[in-house]
Amino acid sequence: MPELIEYVNSFGPETRFVPMIIEDLMRDLSRSFFSKDESQEIVMAVDEAMTNAILETARRTRNVTQQVSYSVNVRWTIDAEKFSFTVIDQGKGLDLDIMLGKVPVPQNADYFEKVQQYEKKDQLQIRVNGKPVEVKRFGAGLKIILSFMDLITIDYIDKKEIISKKISGATEGTIFSMTRYHRSDSEVTTR
Repeated sequence: MPELIEYVNSFGPETRFVPMIIEDLMRDLSRSFFSKDESQEIVMAVDEAMTNAILETARRTRNVTQQVSYSVNVRWTIDAEKFSFTVIDQGKGLDLDIMLGKVPVPQNADYFEKVQQYEKKDQLQIRVNGKPVEVKRFGAGLKIILSFMDLITIDYIDKKEIISKKISGATEGTIFSMTRYHRSDSEVTTR
């Protein structure tokens, strides 16, 4: 049985770091029990999550006039049973009004059924400051990640929540975690 593989890194909000992170991930996955097919699915999900975290943090830095250092932090562990991944960004996060369905987005109406299916399977948990919220819409990137991961948790860091105790649009970052359990080769090819 291979030892526990751990990885931790922090970097600025630039997409040029994604290939380096993916290279490190592929190296670590090659040392694990995950098959080539499983590893490719994990890499696709991590690439999507990393790119979103970097772009969200970079978007936030565009209008910053003072010298502020924003970063994206990533951690994964791999053992004989599972791959666990967490990325923490300092972006403004997703538009909570749209995600909570307060603003109708007709072209995404079919996503609501998908979200309910994932929530019923306990595959997707979205929380703001640790409190679960019901999501009505999500984007294509999250659909990709959901197709390859067994569990996803999205926690929004909302500074107003600390003071006012209610959900607001003042999100100051996101903690995105996902887990993929090791599958047999037949499970990977039949998905």
